[in-house]
Amino acid sequence: SNPSAPYLLVHGVGRPDTVKPMLVSAGWIIRDERVFEDHAHYEKATVQALFETARTQGLRIVTTGKDAVKWKALGFKASDFDVVEPKLKVVEGMAIWNSLLGRL
Repeated sequence: SNPSAPYLLVHGVGRPDTVKPMLVSAGWIIRDERVFEDHAHYEKATVQALFETARTQGLRIVTTGKDAVKWKALGFKASDFDVVEPKLKVVEGMAIWNSLLGRL
């Protein structure tokens, strides 16, 4: 991924208001954003239209890993867009987290 390129951000996540600010604070240039509902069911034509919008605006698309899986299932190539994954940060309770992981 290249956070210095201008992007169209596309996502369907549970807390959509957090995605753009997180990326902008990490240095990504987000010129436009399309928000879908959490667990969105994407139609191929919808995603194609997003790519056309990005192309006409001179933007590259960035989406979440969860959405990327759905797009790849529709036949879109991973090289056609960038993917960001949220990282889990355990602020407190690391021992509990590790014990839960140990049971998996």
